[in-house]
Amino acid sequence: MPCEHTHGSDTSGTMVAGMTSVRAVEQPRMGIAALLVSNIGWGVLPLYWHALSGMNAISVLAYRLIATLVVMIALLMAFRRYRAYHRAIAALGAHSGA
Repeated sequence: MPCEHTHGSDTSGTMVAGMTSVRAVEQPRMGIAALLVSNIGWGVLPLYWHALSGMNAISVLAYRLIATLVVMIALLMAFRRYRAYHRAIAALGAHSGA
């Protein structure tokens, strides 16, 4: 049974002295979770499109933009990643010459 603590692993999550790091154990679990979410989403997507068939395209686009903005702000705040987000946006602006 692999050891699931960080003692014995370096910062990159690789094995050191025969011990499995937490990162090496969690990556397959995250992959399986991502697979399940994407497959369920792909299966439910036709129901979403059918429900939207009677709506104006501009209304759908506006709803999706606003909903995405609200969800992204909530996620950034929930995970306290807004500073990293601002740094990433600033770095993109610096590379584009803007």
